[in-house]
Formats: sequence, structure tokens, C-alpha cells
Amino acid sequence: MRLFLSGLLLWLCGCSSKHVEKNVAEIPQPDSVAVSHIDVEKILNDYALRASEFAKSDSLFYPVGRYMEEDTSRIIVIGKFIDKEKIYAVDISSQMNATVSFYQLNDKKWQKIGSHKTPNDIFQVAFKDYDGDGKNEIITQGHYNINGNFWNEFYHFSPGNNTIIYAGSFFAGAEEYVIGNNGKTLKVEYSGSCHGEETRTFFEWCNGQLIRRKQIVLSEIGEDCIAKTIEYYENPTSDKDTLVRRFKKRFRGKQYDFWDNFFLNN
Repeated sequence: MRLFLSGLLLWLCGCSSKHVEKNVAEIPQPDSVAVSHIDVEKILNDYALRASEFAKSDSLFYPVGRYMEEDTSRIIVIGKFIDKEKIYAVDISSQMNATVSFYQLNDKKWQKIGSHKTPNDIFQVAFKDYDGDGKNEIITQGHYNINGNFWNEFYHFSPGNNTIIYAGSFFAGAEEYVIGNNGKTLKVEYSGSCHGEETRTFFEWCNGQLIRRKQIVLSEIGEDCIAKTIEYYENPTSDKDTLVRRFKKRFRGKQYDFWDNFFLNN
């Protein structure tokens, strides 16, 4: 079943300490308070003291409102967004070159359980179970480009060692991927302009990582977009995100059946 992330990505328009009944938060728009003035530790500790106010709630809390300046905006989200049991927090340091940090609240004290530095831009964050383990992944998403595509980065909670780790990423649009096999696989399609590459990628979850198993790339040749090349890649490993090209072919006219049926056969 195709997932429409656009339905999931609800936008945040709020002010400081706003209590919101949604499960997506948007990087705030510019305001007059510099991001350097935000004391993340104090914000988290203030919410720890008030934990009883939302311990029985499924709502998300956004203690940072409309702070600041374009690529230096910040977002903090607090709530039971992984398992509806424990309280967690995610802190995204900026829109560009952000550090994404994760915390868990235990006995009114915050424990840092993960951190990742990303080179990709971040516009908003969402929470949903993508691997079928009953616990939500955290997904940060970038700004749309002219073709409606953006970076999707996944973070996975590992109960075995109580950490949140970076799981993988891809560049695609809001309606371009499908969960399959009871959450064990993800099928992702990327398309841009007529003269750009199109890709179809078959991902599989493996030990909390989103691993590319197979990929097909369709390229247009010439201005008429009739001549094409098709490249096929496979992952030769069981647990590494590694692709090796198996063949490259050129053809004209009707699209190659291998491209058309790629997702049907995987």
C-alpha cells in the first residue's frame, strides 16, 4: 500500500511551549531570537520537572517556537514518539549541517542515547513505524526541490542497547515509496526532469539499518528523451549498504520491461 507522506507531514505553526496533538514538527520560521540563545539543557530539564503533565499523553511538545534565522533555525520535540511508553526528546541543531541528538527521560533525568551529524538539510521531522517492530522510526526530511523531491533520513531505536542510531537515507518525493513485506522492505522511486536519471531501489531492514538490496537506473540520452540506458545493481553482501553494477544496456522507444516490472518482481 502506497504511503502518502504528505498526509503525515503536518506543519507546525506555534509559539514557545506549545502543546500540539500532531506527530510532525516543522523547523520554525525566522524570528528575532538567535539560536545561540537557546539553552537546550535548561529546556529539557524544565520539561523533566513537568513530566507528570504529559506522562499519560500521546501528544508531542514543541518547547522551541519560531526561532531563528533561516539556516540556523532549531527544533526540539518531546513526547512518547517511539513506543508510547517512555518519554524521548529529539533536538535538531539547525536546518543545514545539523546535529540530530536523541534523549530518553528516566526518573526525571535525561540520558543522551544517540547523535548524528548530517550534511543534508532538514525541514521537518516525522515519526512512524517503518520496519514493523512496533516502535516508530524518526524521519528527518529536507526542503522540496523543484521536482518535489527531498532528503529522507531514518533513525532507528535499538532496545537491546537502548540507543537511537542513523539507519539510512534516500532522496525522493513524498509519494514515492511503499512499505512491503510487513515492514521488512521499502520500495523507493525517484524521478526528476526528463533529462535526469530515474531510479527504483529495493531496500530491506537489517539489524536496524536500511540496506539497498537492488537498484535500477534509467537514463535518457539526447534531447528527444527517446534513447535510454538502463543499469542494474545488486548488493553482494547480507548486511552492508553496498551495490555492484550487474549490467548496463542501451535501447530506444518503449521502456524496457525490466524497468516496468522491477517492483513487481521484488
